[in-house]
Amino acid sequence: PTPVLPASYFIDNLGKPIEVITLLKDLDYDEFFSKITAALEEKVKRAKMLLEQKRKAEEEAKIEEEKRLELERINAGKLMQEAQQKRHEQELIEAAAQRRRDKIEAEKERERLKAQIKADREEREFRERRGRPVEASAGDMPTHQEPPKMEPVPSDRYASIDVDDKLINADIAFA
Repeated sequence: PTPVLPASYFIDNLGKPIEVITLLKDLDYDEFFSKITAALEEKVKRAKMLLEQKRKAEEEAKIEEEKRLELERINAGKLMQEAQQKRHEQELIEAAAQRRRDKIEAEKERERLKAQIKADREEREFRERRGRPVEASAGDMPTHQEPPKMEPVPSDRYASIDVDDKLINADIAFA
């Protein structure tokens, strides 16, 4: 037979006994109960303290995470703003370059037209000096031309048409 002794064991997280309370000592019930109550209160107090530390650590971690996320958001906003600014500056540079190219192209076209006009004038002067008639070119002004002669239409052709005098007078009045 194995003797059974009444005892209470308080075990820590690692499985080691923190406190052992037995009745083998000269303890009465009140002393035994007060020891158990004190040990339980100590354990509850320690658990509350650990929970409070954990809550504070989580709260600090949450605050740090919020700060980190806010900094990331601010940095992302700055990067986006910088990218927009660079894109806008690049568009301005490209627009200025396009204006320069257009201006150069327009200047070349003007020079080409001036050269064409000059060549046409020289050719016309050369032909006039040689006594040839000047042929009209695309760049020259048209010379005065006589209007084509109109032949009268015989009146018997329109004999069958009745014209209202009022209509003719109205056309003349508005003309």
